[in-house]
Amino acid sequence: MIIFLLIFFSFSTLEFQLKNGILTISSGGELGEGAISSKYEIKLIKKVTFETNSDTKIQSLAFYNCIYLESCNLSKDITFISSDAFRYCYSLVEITIDAENQNFTVDKNILYNKDMTTIIKVPVNMTQIDIPTSVTTIQSHSFHFVRKMSRLYIPKNVEAIDSGSFFDSTIDVIEFEKNSSLTELSSNSFSYCNIQQIILSNTLTNIGSYAFDQNQKLFNITFLTPRSNKLTISSNAISNTVIESFTIPNNTILEAHALDASNSLTTVEISENVELKENCFAGCPNIIKFDLRSSSNIFIENELIQNGKLLYATKNIGNSYNIPGDTTISNPLFQYYQNLTKLTNAQNNTNYVIIDSVIYNSTRNQVIGAAGGLENITLIYRVRVLGDYCFTCMSKLKTLTIKGDIDSINEKAFYRCSIGELHFKHVGTIGISAFEGCNAVTITFESSPEIISSNAFKQCNILEITLRETNSIESESFISSDLTKVTFEDSCIVPTIGDSAFENCYRLKTVTFHPKLAGLGESAFFNCMSLEEISFSSDITSLSIGSKCFSRCNFSTFTIDSKFSNISSFAFSGCSNLREVKFYSIPPSVGTCIFSSCNNLIKINLLNINDITNRKEQFNTIISDIRSNIKEIYSNLKIYPKSLFSNFISVETISIGAKEISESLFENCTNLKIVKFSGANTGDNNHNFNVRKRAFYNCQNLDYHFLKEVKYVNEYGFYGCQFPKSIVLPSSITSILSHAFSSTGIKTVNYCSTGLVCVEDSFDSNVKAFVTDSFENPSFCSLPTTIIDKSICYIPYISKKYNEIVLRLRKYRNHRIVSSFVACNIIK
Repeated sequence: MIIFLLIFFSFSTLEFQLKNGILTISSGGELGEGAISSKYEIKLIKKVTFETNSDTKIQSLAFYNCIYLESCNLSKDITFISSDAFRYCYSLVEITIDAENQNFTVDKNILYNKDMTTIIKVPVNMTQIDIPTSVTTIQSHSFHFVRKMSRLYIPKNVEAIDSGSFFDSTIDVIEFEKNSSLTELSSNSFSYCNIQQIILSNTLTNIGSYAFDQNQKLFNITFLTPRSNKLTISSNAISNTVIESFTIPNNTILEAHALDASNSLTTVEISENVELKENCFAGCPNIIKFDLRSSSNIFIENELIQNGKLLYATKNIGNSYNIPGDTTISNPLFQYYQNLTKLTNAQNNTNYVIIDSVIYNSTRNQVIGAAGGLENITLIYRVRVLGDYCFTCMSKLKTLTIKGDIDSINEKAFYRCSIGELHFKHVGTIGISAFEGCNAVTITFESSPEIISSNAFKQCNILEITLRETNSIESESFISSDLTKVTFEDSCIVPTIGDSAFENCYRLKTVTFHPKLAGLGESAFFNCMSLEEISFSSDITSLSIGSKCFSRCNFSTFTIDSKFSNISSFAFSGCSNLREVKFYSIPPSVGTCIFSSCNNLIKINLLNINDITNRKEQFNTIISDIRSNIKEIYSNLKIYPKSLFSNFISVETISIGAKEISESLFENCTNLKIVKFSGANTGDNNHNFNVRKRAFYNCQNLDYHFLKEVKYVNEYGFYGCQFPKSIVLPSSITSILSHAFSSTGIKTVNYCSTGLVCVEDSFDSNVKAFVTDSFENPSFCSLPTTIIDKSICYIPYISKKYNEIVLRLRKYRNHRIVSSFVACNIIK
C-alpha cells in the first residue's frame, strides 16, 4: 500500500499543497524567502507548479537552497521574478510557462522577459546556448550553477552583464563578439566561476571590482584589438585566479590592487599608453619578469619597474638594495623577497629612515616596510603606527619585538606573514585585513584593541583571543579564522558585533559574552560548525540576534530567556546537532524560519512562564519550522492559549502542569502517546484536569490511562483518538459532553462513577456501557435486580426528563450505579 504525504497550509494569500514531491502554489500574492522552507523539508520538493489566479510575485531567495528542485512551471499570473529567486537550485533543469503570461516567456527551456531582451534563468543542464540577437541584458544569477558548457559566445547586442550573472557556473571558454555594445563588466559578474579562458571585447571601458574573483581555473584573459577606449581595471578585478602571464592592453589604467591577489602571476607584459597606479601589483609576490613594450612614463632599472616611484621589484632583486635619494616607495615592495636581507638608504633620501633593514617614515613613528628575508626584527621605541603592508608576505619572519604602545596597525600590515607569535601592549585600532592570512597562532594584547576593523583577522591562524576594552568589532573581522575560543571580558564595551564577524570559524568551540552586549549582527557566527557552548552574561538586559547569526552551529541545546528582545529570521537554521530548546521567555520580536532545517531538534521546554497568550504569535513563528519534528514537550505554563501545541505531528510525550487543557491544545498531534501531569503549577497532586473542546482531537496514538487524572471532557475532547475497544472510565471523570469520545474505536465502556453526567452523543451510537468497581481492575458491580437487569447493556443517554430520573435513582445511592444512565435502546 502506498501512503501519500499531503500537507496543506496558507502563507500570506498564497496557498500551498505538497504531494509526492510536487509543490502546487495557488491563489496569488508574494512568494518570499522562507515561505517554503518554514513549512516543508525542502529536500522533498522536486517540482513546483504555479496555479495562481491573481497577481503573483516571486521574491528574492524564494526557492533558496531547494537543491532537489528539478522543474518549475510558471502560471500566466506571474508578474515578477527576482534575479536570485532560484539561488542554489543545483538541480533545476526544466522551466515552463503558461503561453498567456504577459511578462515572461520560455524559449528552448530558457526563461526570458516577454520581449526576450533579458535572460533571467538558464537551466543548470544546458550545454549549449545561442543567445538571441534581441538580448541586451544578462541578469544576475541567470547562469548560476550551469554545470558544464564548453563554450559561450556573447554577441555584440548584449549591453549589460549584471553582478553575479555567472556565479558558480562551469563554462570552459567565454568569448565576446568584437565591437560589442558592452562597455562595462559589473562587479562580481564572473566571480566564483569555473571559467578557463575568456576573450573580452575591444570596447570595454571598465572591469569592476572582483569581476574575476575566485576563478580557480581561469588561466588566460585575452583582450580583442584594436582598442580605442580607455580601459580601467578596478581594484581586485582579477584576483585569486591561476593566471601565470598577463598582458595589460594598450590605453589602460591599472588601479591599486587590481591584481590582488595573484599568487600564480610570474610574467607581466605592459602595452603602450598604460598608467600604473601605486600598489597596482600588490598581492603579486611571485612576478619574475616584466616585458615593457613601449611607454613614456614607465621604465625598468635594476629589476625594479618605476614611474616616478618604485612600483615593483622582481624576484631577481638579490640580497641587498640601496634606495636612491630621489625615490619614494610604493608599498608593498621589498617584503615579498625572501632573499633580500639588507636595505640601505642613499644619504640624500630624506623620505625614509632605514634601521637594521626596516624602513621607517622620516619622523620614525611609523613602519613602512622591511627586507623580506629578515627573520628577527626589533622596532624602535618611537613607533606608534605599523603602516600598510609593512610586514606583508614576509615568509621568514620569526620574531617581532614591539617596545611601546601602538596606536594603529594599518591595512594588511601582517597580511600572509609567516610569523608564529605576536605580543602587543596597547593597540588602538586594528585596520582592515591587518592580520588576514597571518600564520600567528598566538596574538596577545595586554590592553585589547579598541577597534577591530573588517577582515582584521580573516583566515588568520590565531587560536584564542580575549577582548577587554574593545568598543567596536566590524563586519567579517574574524571571518574564516582558526579561533577555538573567544572571551569578551566584563570590561568590553562592544555594543554590537558586526555582520559575519566570526563567520566560517570552523574550529570555534566556546564564546563568552560581556554585559554590555546589545546585538549580534547578521551571520555573526554563521557556519561555526564546532561552536557548542556560548555563555551570555546575566547582566545583559536586551539582546537582538541577527539573521543567520548562529546558523549551522553545533549546539545541542539552546536557552531563550528574557534577555532576548529580538531573534531574526534563520537565526539558528541548519543547526543539525540541536536537539533541545529551553524557553524561559518568548521574545517580543521574531523573524521567520528561525529553526529552519534543524532536523534533529526534538524537544522544547517552556519553563517558569505563567502565560504566553500575548506572545502566542511569536511562539508559533519560532516553532513553525520544527512543529513537525518535536517529539517531546515539557511545559509548566499556568495558562495555555488555544491550539498552542496543535499539529505537532511527531510529538510523543508531553509534560504539562495546568488544570485547564485548553481548546484544541493538542489537536492533530497524531503521534502523541503519553501525557504527564507534573502538578508544578497546581499546588497538589490531585489534578482533576479539565479537557476543553477538541483538546486531544485526532490524537490517534494517545494512551488512555491518563484519563484517571481528568475531571471534565468537553465537546470533541478525544474525538478520533484510537482507544482500546473496551475501556474503563475512572471515577474522577464527572462530565462528558457531545462527541467527546466519538470515532475512538471504543465498543464497550466500563464506568466506576456514581455521579457521571454524560450527554446523548458523547460516544458512538453502538457503544455498550457497564458499571464497574475499579479503573485498574474492572469487574461488574453487584446491582439490585429489582431495578436493573444484569443482562441489559445501557447506552449513554440523557433524556428530557433527566432530573426526574436522577431523583428516582438516587434512593439507591448505596449501590454503585450510574445515575445518569437510562434504560433506553436496550440490547438483550
